[in-house]
Amino acid sequence: MFENILGKKIATQSGVVISIDPLAENIFFCAVNDDMTELEADGVEYTPKAFDQMFYDELEKVILTKQEENPGVSMNKAAVILPDQLFLMDLINIPVIHRKAMQHSLSLAVEAIYNNAEDLNLMTYSVQQTKQAATFGIVGARRDLIENVRRAFSNKGIAVTGVTFASNAMVNGAMALNPKLKGDTFLLVDVKEKYTRFAFVVRGVTMGYYDVPFGYGILSTSRMFTDDMLFNHTSGELLVLNAKERARAKQLTMEGALSDEEREAILNGETVDEELLRRASRRRPKFMQRPMPETDTGVVYENFRNIIKWTLELINNNPNIVSLAKLEKVYVNIPREYRFVLERANKNKDQHGVTFLPLLADARNTEITANLELYGGFYMDQYNEANIF
Repeated sequence: MFENILGKKIATQSGVVISIDPLAENIFFCAVNDDMTELEADGVEYTPKAFDQMFYDELEKVILTKQEENPGVSMNKAAVILPDQLFLMDLINIPVIHRKAMQHSLSLAVEAIYNNAEDLNLMTYSVQQTKQAATFGIVGARRDLIENVRRAFSNKGIAVTGVTFASNAMVNGAMALNPKLKGDTFLLVDVKEKYTRFAFVVRGVTMGYYDVPFGYGILSTSRMFTDDMLFNHTSGELLVLNAKERARAKQLTMEGALSDEEREAILNGETVDEELLRRASRRRPKFMQRPMPETDTGVVYENFRNIIKWTLELINNNPNIVSLAKLEKVYVNIPREYRFVLERANKNKDQHGVTFLPLLADARNTEITANLELYGGFYMDQYNEANIF
């Protein structure tokens, strides 16, 4: 059955929000009750797979099951949220000329970049313009994918009011909860238990996304996690470290890298020997070494630095996005008990140049903040219209 996750007036369209979320391995259903005062949500576990015919068949079965289990919930129309990775986002610059010629130049540029443009459902929108050049944003997905998703719902009597991607729905939810974000430029970081989702927002428009497979579940007080304990990008990281170390006439090797099984054992808190822990904390350059904190809150913060690291990496390695408007704020959606890490992060603002802020100043709507993208699905017609299919 659905569970109540909100107790306040909801100003939104009727219908349901359905999110297909491979990160959580769930298909989520979210509805508004008859007097528009509560949201009711439920999830169905599924094994992530390609969006092939087998998946669409399974999706239709899940929809039918939910319809039968909840006859009192109107499912005649739905907003649909799909995984970020199914959508492309890009920026393109063209010379400033008269409007009709600019539109023609934009079309030619898109066709030149995307050889399969005819197979894609692409939308463009104006980002900014100078005297010399105009910048346009591009968002798109495979045309057949959008059509197949709509067909799966149509086959069960549900009209799809709009399709978007998870990060965009997340941003819409943030703006609905915190209206001052509308039209602002920031990085939104949604820290869930097992993963963290990032979204670039430029003047109120979602323009980039990313996710990492760890969240507040790593904010332990008993152990410190390094990147290679959390997911397997060891070789790429070591490539960068080796380059830096060669400048210092030193050398790193792959010695110390963990297997997937060893990484899982550490994350699950299983008993591990000293050799494995030593390998997990393999020799690193001096500039990356930090002393072991003496307090529980210190350990939590050191673990949160993994999220800070990825936040700054994304900002520093996406110059095309951050050059559009000055990005000085990072809004973090995280359970209240961990908000102290944001204050500690801001003590180093002179080093990283951004301010870490909680999404909300108080603790209300904790269930909604835990399901930000579902909540944002109800505001698909109010924010980020350029990213709605």
